[in-house]
Amino acid sequence: MLRFFRVNDPYRLLAIFVLFVLLSLPVLLADDGLSRTALFAIVLGQKMYEGLTPYVTLIDHTPVLSLWLNSVVFAVAGKSAWTRELLALVVLLFQGAYVAVVFIQKKAFEENTYLPALLFVLLCLISSDLFTLTPTLLGSGFLLLALNSLIKEIEFRNYQDDDQVLKTGFYLALTTLAENSFFVYFLGTWLILVLFARLTARKHIVYVTGFLLPHVLLFTAYWFMGNHHQLLTHFYGYFFAKTKGLLTWSELLLTASIPVFFLLISFFRLTGGSRLTNYQSQLFQVMVLWLLFGVAYLFFVSELRPQCLLPMFPPLCFLIAHFLLTIQRKRWAEVFLWLLLIGLPGYAYLLQKGKVPGINNAGLYVKTNTEEKRPRAFLLTEENSLGITYEPATGLMNGRQKMDLFTPVPTYNSLTILAQQLELGKPAVIVDPQNRLHQYWQHIPNWKKRYQKKGTRYYLVP
Repeated sequence: MLRFFRVNDPYRLLAIFVLFVLLSLPVLLADDGLSRTALFAIVLGQKMYEGLTPYVTLIDHTPVLSLWLNSVVFAVAGKSAWTRELLALVVLLFQGAYVAVVFIQKKAFEENTYLPALLFVLLCLISSDLFTLTPTLLGSGFLLLALNSLIKEIEFRNYQDDDQVLKTGFYLALTTLAENSFFVYFLGTWLILVLFARLTARKHIVYVTGFLLPHVLLFTAYWFMGNHHQLLTHFYGYFFAKTKGLLTWSELLLTASIPVFFLLISFFRLTGGSRLTNYQSQLFQVMVLWLLFGVAYLFFVSELRPQCLLPMFPPLCFLIAHFLLTIQRKRWAEVFLWLLLIGLPGYAYLLQKGKVPGINNAGLYVKTNTEEKRPRAFLLTEENSLGITYEPATGLMNGRQKMDLFTPVPTYNSLTILAQQLELGKPAVIVDPQNRLHQYWQHIPNWKKRYQKKGTRYYLVP
């Protein structure tokens, strides 16, 4: 198996694709429910498809590139969970192939090999949560472009050419417009450039300029629309907002236990006697730092879940591939590869069935039929508008932002938004368990008379 993928033949990627699809069948065919993140993406995509404007009528802190992606995917796939998983599989395959091509072009190993692509898709099997079209998946693609540009800058150290530094900052800005938490990599990449590229003062400015450019363009667009205040409040004001994690730290560590094991033995192998060229040694240091930034990134993610490990896969592939390729006894290298090939899908299957003690995936998934018609409702709760019991009627999507907006004492801003959203969605049901709307109805009597209260719910009068 190892000998097959050591050959520098692009057709090996086709074999990886077939293998990835076969090993992913248990995930694609399983009926364990839809992940909460995927369900929220469907709801956001539907609202964008209906024509709501991000941060103006669609109030959520999801970055704009992810919102546009959700809109496009909803237009193509609708609410089909299986189609979305298949699209995510294709994206993961392309990311794995790109990682292998970058390492081949940069002479990361003594031989040109597509082994990193195989390792990447195998790592993607650690959880079915990886097969989800999310901001993390989109941002990881831009992060790979930034990593490639970073390696080019370190490799050539062209003091006169600012292109690579500008591109690196620009790609990292796109990652933050896909998922806010990737801002950690902007700071981490800056540190790597300082340590290995010896940036001039001019290049520091160019790097920051490349990062700020997409954000300035976004702000300018909202400024001309007269909605810059909403952008600052509902997006940048919640740039590092966190929600309740879907997994605990111990559960995440147990989920990644096999990759962590191979990471440790690969690290000690490469630092304890493996012969690397000066360039490979420098690349090894960069990959270790990139991995550490991935750990730091976990502390800033809005939701702690298995897909948050995705940005760490490129350095993991680099380290594990070096470990396998430097084992002198080829038979042992084959044994380790087969352990990965069998162990990762097998362990993921046990996780999926809840057979691993200490891990409870119940919080990751919900049982719901996305095609089923439900009453349109406005949920004034701390949870995101997932659309499990009701169809979200308004553009108020994020639970925390709803609670921050509808304070016990009404404000002009909250009253304006409430009237706007009620007019926009005309919800058949309003769920208000904390009775927050009681103080608001007297200021919007034309809406109060349209609803009749029963318990903690208001129902639209026919």
